[in-house]
Amino acid sequence: SARQVERDAERLARSGALERDDSQPPASAAASTMYLGQDGTGVPMRPEALRGRVGKQADGSAKTREMKLCTVWTAQDRDADGRPTRDPGSVSYTAAIESAETQPTA
Repeated sequence: SARQVERDAERLARSGALERDDSQPPASAAASTMYLGQDGTGVPMRPEALRGRVGKQADGSAKTREMKLCTVWTAQDRDADGRPTRDPGSVSYTAAIESAETQPTA
């Protein structure tokens, strides 16, 4: 349910799991090709987390905030259809719920 997703996201945020770096140590040789995947979706939030945010509702209010997920991996081999297959232990994930405006770019 939407409420369960909200509780899980809050629990992860409190535990620091969304900010922890669990990536693998660098490989001894750099991969010739790295792949990047990114997606975003609206995550239902409590009203106090949405105060002051413009949303898509008819009255301009928001019910969700956007969560971004990014994956990075290497793939030296391809499957029978020619698609890259992830190298074991090469994938790293990161996720964030924040506004792009809050991050310094320089």
